[in-house]
Amino acid sequence: MKTCMVIPTYWERSVPKRGDLIYDHPTPLKEKSTLTRLLESFKILKDKDFDTCIISVPTSPEIGKKVKNKVEEILEPFKNSYKIYHFSQPDLDEFKKRWNHVIPHYIPYFSLRGYSNVRNMCVIIPHILGAEVAILIDDDEVFEDSHFIYKAREFIGKDELYGIGGCYIQPYGGYKFRGKKEWWKLFWDNTGAMNKIFSLIDEPGRFKETSFAGAGNMVIHRELFTKVPFDPYITRGEDADFLHNAKIEGFKFLLDAELSIRHLPPKGRNPLSFKLKEDIKRFVYMREKLKEEGFPIEKTMPYPGYFLRSDLYFRILFTNTLLAKLSLLKFNFKEAFNFLANIKVASQAKRDALSNYKKFQRLKNLWKGLMDWVGENRSAIKETIWTQE
Repeated sequence: MKTCMVIPTYWERSVPKRGDLIYDHPTPLKEKSTLTRLLESFKILKDKDFDTCIISVPTSPEIGKKVKNKVEEILEPFKNSYKIYHFSQPDLDEFKKRWNHVIPHYIPYFSLRGYSNVRNMCVIIPHILGAEVAILIDDDEVFEDSHFIYKAREFIGKDELYGIGGCYIQPYGGYKFRGKKEWWKLFWDNTGAMNKIFSLIDEPGRFKETSFAGAGNMVIHRELFTKVPFDPYITRGEDADFLHNAKIEGFKFLLDAELSIRHLPPKGRNPLSFKLKEDIKRFVYMREKLKEEGFPIEKTMPYPGYFLRSDLYFRILFTNTLLAKLSLLKFNFKEAFNFLANIKVASQAKRDALSNYKKFQRLKNLWKGLMDWVGENRSAIKETIWTQE
């Protein structure tokens, strides 16, 4: 079955500017990328019968050309060994210029701004290339299982299994997050909730029912990705959200305890207040969206359901107030202000939730038509994006 492995790689200016998008750990243009390490790990894979598409994502369209050139330099030594496509901001711009008058109602959903839009490109590109299966991988990982591709394709599409989430091996080994539980996490224990899911991996059986799947190790069949999109109106956690969007539409989506990859993330530079802000927006929106869909919160336990219950707003208030006081004791007034501002963010996120949900419903209604158009015009689209193959 034709397979495409898709790898987004995020890049920023050496000195970020106001207005640039913020990702967890984009690579500055003057620094070495983790992408090279991932591509070098391809050599361990016994099955190399797949296409690879690298999607280079700039924090600002202004640096799109520089990012494209940088990534092309990284890819050059590997192109003789693997069939690699590269999709960049300039390629997206050219695509929009060529097709905007033909599909103006679809064009806004072809985007490289924000995690969910990037993930949607991670399934649109395989569809352009005619793939039946998309394997989503992140650039801060390495392959250690020589049979990874075989395992990824072994059961996908069989017995109506159209979505599979794999496992992450942590840098220190094992699947669970380590470290002493920080006292301020009394009501915000995200790692504890996620570790409950990772505990399933060691239980008997290969496939498990799960409430969480990471898009850095995810296998999606065409039957699913042509019918269900990632939600552009969720700022992060788009992978767990996608799993539940798929379940709402009746698709089977399981955790594969044998499909593993090593995760070696660089140290993030975003302050804790920002991370909490983005999590607040996602949990508030996801909670309201699932209520609108009539999807039981209990089916999202232990994660993200831990944050989707009726006590969410108490958790937000208590945690951010506590962290604001802690920041004041450390004379970090800016962070203290940001934590207090997060409480207001929750209120705004709730007000925006219904509007965003309606916009997502519009995308869901358009998505099949969008993907049908891509399938019918893939040859012409490929010529627009890649003049040489």
